[in-house]
Amino acid sequence: MKIPLQSEVERYIKEKKGWPDEFVKYYADRFYNFYMSNGWKVSGKAAMKDWKAAFNSQWQTLKFKEDIEMMNKLKPVNGKETSSDPSLKYINDIMNEYRQHCTAIPKERLASIYDFLKERKLLVLSRDETNELRRVYAGRILEGKAAATGIVFQRMITDGRRF
Repeated sequence: MKIPLQSEVERYIKEKKGWPDEFVKYYADRFYNFYMSNGWKVSGKAAMKDWKAAFNSQWQTLKFKEDIEMMNKLKPVNGKETSSDPSLKYINDIMNEYRQHCTAIPKERLASIYDFLKERKLLVLSRDETNELRRVYAGRILEGKAAATGIVFQRMITDGRRF
């Protein structure tokens, strides 16, 4: 495999995910340095055959708290974003995946979307829904956030709306 340039990694991530430019630079740097440090090996053992496949299988979903926090910090906060906003495009893309197969979306991804929507006051749940989620998911924050996002997605899908 030909080792990619860091700029190639950035370009691919930007095209694939549509994340904010500053986050793309940050995340591409993490991806690139991780694999540079281990000799472009998968699981630290086998030589990588395709870096894009490695990104798609292990890196396209934000898993680590620091990455999610960085993403949230870099997204604009004004409560009036439009669907042309790349961050909302990403949320709408995930909602479309959810529509096709709701169990295919990892809980971690749904939980990060919960934080994004809540921060922008786009997460709207009734008092009864909130109380029920607290009761059912007491002590399981990740699962509760994922379930709340699922409720919002389902409502948006049913109403034929997008963010």
